[in-house]
This record gives sequence, structure tokens and C-alpha cells, in this order.
Amino acid sequence: MLRKSRGFTLVAATSLALAIGANTTIFSVAKQLLFERLDVPNAANLRLLASADANFSFPMYEQLRAQNQVLGDLLAFHATAVNATVGENAERVLAHEVSGNYYAVLGVQPQLGRAIRPVDDTAGSEPVVVISDEFWEREFTRSPTVLGQSIKLNDVQVTIVGVNPTGFTGAASTLPSQTPAVIVALAKATLVTPSSNGRNWLADPTSQSVNILARNAVGIHFFDTLGIPIVAGRAFGVDDTVTSPKVAVINQRLAAARFPNQNPIGKRVSVGVYAGYGAVLTAGPIEIVGVCGDTLYGDLHGAPPPQLFIPYVQQTQVRRLTYQIRTLTKPETIVPALRRVVHAADPALPLVNVRTQQDQIDSDLADERLLVSLTSAFGLLALVLASVGIYGVMAYSVAQRTKEIGIRMALGAIPRQILTMVLREASSLSAAAIALGMGASFLVTRFVKSMLFGIAPSDPATLWGAAVLLMIVALGTSWIPARRAASVQPMEALRRD
Repeated sequence: MLRKSRGFTLVAATSLALAIGANTTIFSVAKQLLFERLDVPNAANLRLLASADANFSFPMYEQLRAQNQVLGDLLAFHATAVNATVGENAERVLAHEVSGNYYAVLGVQPQLGRAIRPVDDTAGSEPVVVISDEFWEREFTRSPTVLGQSIKLNDVQVTIVGVNPTGFTGAASTLPSQTPAVIVALAKATLVTPSSNGRNWLADPTSQSVNILARNAVGIHFFDTLGIPIVAGRAFGVDDTVTSPKVAVINQRLAAARFPNQNPIGKRVSVGVYAGYGAVLTAGPIEIVGVCGDTLYGDLHGAPPPQLFIPYVQQTQVRRLTYQIRTLTKPETIVPALRRVVHAADPALPLVNVRTQQDQIDSDLADERLLVSLTSAFGLLALVLASVGIYGVMAYSVAQRTKEIGIRMALGAIPRQILTMVLREASSLSAAAIALGMGASFLVTRFVKSMLFGIAPSDPATLWGAAVLLMIVALGTSWIPARRAASVQPMEALRRD
């Protein structure tokens, strides 16, 4: 039967192949992002605690652990980035600072050496580190003599005591890209990632607080380099030094919010801005000397946030700097020279995340673009399946009505009338189905509102555009059965059973 109806066989096989492929792809992506568990024993029993402040402070963790009477033992970890120096090679890597019971609670044993123990998470212990399998491969070519060797983390000498097993991605994520290269004890966190003003951020109950106001410490050429316009007042200059009066530039969003119907130039404000680890960056009165254009910061979604810019030279401390360079040559050609300059200044200082502004934007939009690619592919697949379905329905309808069509033509109907009749029926069915689909879309699109950017869930142009496209596809796929019906010979049709 399948050999006799090759067209039917091709349509059925194609539909099954597309459906199976789509379901396999969707499940694979969903499994990795939504259902994949940590590669640790009894991963289903683990729970990640959350608070309204996004993170817990370490003193709060200690209090929760001491008063815990419901859950099993609690572990703590803090993700950060550090400069790792092995010999003459320095690089920026992801680090986890963990409690002493981290490995015991997770039930993970290193493939080489030992894990971090509670005794390592004490003030008087020697700084030790457990490295990832990938870091072991990259820096030590999987040499078993790695145990006992020393590396530097932010210029702090630590001793390697173990290598994590292959596939262990840490407690924060199942994604290989989020695997910590180094894991150290939380007790040593103030050494590896210290507060530059000497405060113990680990003991500070407010050290993990989130700032609402976006604050940026920049150089005097920041606005010119990035092409951000100064719409009022002035930008920073060479006269804005560590000893001169403190100044700031705010963006238009902040000016409108804090100084409505006023000229903010010359206004003096008092702010206390805190960085991570409880470090105070600047405090005291600051004079607003300029207003710049609004820019997106942190992410590319939503409205530009209120922003306040201060010269980094007027901060009490600087934890990390991002250099931005404008060049007329190809950006990649100046990277070797930049690395040489940085290495000459400090061999232990790595040059990390060297990329163009467009690369940065592409990286920030990678997840959204992946989602767009997947949904577009699935939408195209749905359109193909719909086309196949419409073709199958209309072809079956024409086949069932062959004798009727023959009688119509025997009574004087011309092929054009038969063609119009079939297409009219196809368009009526398609219009009813599209109307139902559009009605359903009004109910379900609100659930994907957070995934949309620059468009409303019930955008009229999008909905009507999709409706017109589906109608064109429906008519196009109905054309072949309609042409077949119009070419039926009356006598041949009447002879059929």
C-alpha cells in the first residue's frame, strides 16, 4: 500500500520525522536547562535556599545552621572571580569559597588527593585549594605531582590538595561553563578576596546587600570614549583629582527623577555607595557638574536605569578596573601590545575578557538569541506540519468527492469553477482555524511576556501578519488538490466505485 501511494508515504514519513526531531530537540534543551541535576549522590534531596535579599550573609548562614532542626546539614558557598597564577601564567578564573562541610554534604570525593575539610575552614589553618579537572588538564597536563604544589590566587599562596572529579560542576549550576576552576575554604575568603579597606566582609551581615542605584566609577575620558553625549554641564577633566572637590555626572533619568523641573548642575548631594564585601567606595557631599545621555547598564532590557558617575580617582578605594579603548585599527591587532604592557606592569595581572563592545552585546544577548532561534525553528516546523496537514485534508476531501466533481463537470461546470470551489472551502476552514488560534493566543501569550523584548504580547501587527501568512500557506497547499480536482475527467470519475 505504501508503495502504491508514494505521495502519501512521503508526507507521512516527513511529518513523523519532523515531529520526532522537534520533540527530541525540545526535550534535550529542557532537560539541560530545567531538569538536569548536579552530578552528586542523591542530588534530588538538595535544596537551594533563597531570601528576599537575593543572598544570605555568612553570619546568617551560621545562625541558620546552628538552629537547624528540620533539614540535613547546611553548606555555604560564595561564587567570585580571582586571578590564578601558575608559574608565569596568570588568568582570571571562577572560584567558589565554600564551608568546610561542602564536600561532605554533597557526598563528592576528589579523583585525586583530598577534599576541603572542616579543619581547613578555620582561621589558623593553611590556605588550601581543590582545583577542577579542566584546570588540572590545562595547567598541569594531568600530572599526579600536582598535589602539594602552590599557586597564587590574587597573590595569596595556596597549596593544591585535591582535584575534583570529571563532570563535577560545583553546587551553583549544572552547566559546564559555570564550573569553578578553584575551590577554597570560606575562612580564607578574606585573604583571597579581601576588602581593600581592611574590613572583614565575611563577618559583615550586610556584605551581600544589593544596591538599587547604579553607580559607576569612571575615568576622565569615559564619555568621549564610549560616545555618550553630555547634554548639560561638563564631563570630567584633568582638574578633577583626588584632592579636588568631589564631583559627579548623572544621567537624564536620574536628573528627571531627583530634580524635576530643576537644573541639577551645581546641586550637591550626599551619597554612601557600598561595593561587595562591605567596602565603602565613597561618601560625603558631591557636586553634580554634568548630565549625560541615558544608556543601558547591566542588561539590554527595559528602560535605562538612574546612573551616577564619579571619577575613580576620587574613590577611597578601587577594587577592579575595566579599560575601554577606542581604536581606528582592527581591535584584535592591538591585543598583543596590550598584553605586553600589562605584563610589564605586573606579570601576575591577567588581561581577561578582551572583547569589543559588539562582542559584549552579543554575549549578553546569547541566551535571548538562542531562545529566538529555537522558537523560530519550532515555529517554522509548526508551519511545515500545518502545511502538510492542510494538504492531506484537502487531498483526502478531493479524493472522496471525485464522483461528485465528475457529475458537476458533466452537468456543465468548468475547471475554473471547480478550482474556485475547492479553494473557497479551504479558505473557509483555514479562516475558522486561524480565528480559533488567534483567540487562544490572547490567553497564552501573557505567559511568555517576560521573554519578549520591544513588543507587546498581543501586538496587532504580529498577530495579523501571522494570520495572513497562515492563510497564504493554506491556499498554497490547497492549490495542488484544487488543480487535481479541476482536471478530473467526467467519464473517468463516474466509472469509479
